[in-house]
Amino acid sequence: MDIHLNHTLRNGLRTTLTLLQLINGQNRYQTLLSYDMDTCKTLRELLQASLLKVWLRNLFKYGNLADRCPIKPAYYDVRNFQLENHSIPGYLPSGFYRLHDTNYYGKPKGRQRRSVATLVLDIKFY
Repeated sequence: MDIHLNHTLRNGLRTTLTLLQLINGQNRYQTLLSYDMDTCKTLRELLQASLLKVWLRNLFKYGNLADRCPIKPAYYDVRNFQLENHSIPGYLPSGFYRLHDTNYYGKPKGRQRRSVATLVLDIKFY
């Protein structure tokens, strides 16, 4: 994954992460979980103890992503990313999943959301 960041990302940036699972035999996904968070605060705290903490630390190992705000304009990348076994919850069966990552400024449920970036990642767990 390559990221070319052209503008500084400052406090107030929010991220919505939604994990969906493909329903067998259908071309639809069902939402398993969805988090909306203050991105900079989350980077500072790494959510103390949660699944997201494990995923973020795992992601940082494979790239040069910024771990605090403000996030300066630069080239960031993630290469050869692999989820470690302990980072996949036992309750997630093998199958196809989709992760939506939406980054924005504004209120979580507000109409004045200013989109910054969106990422959709398709995943297969074996």
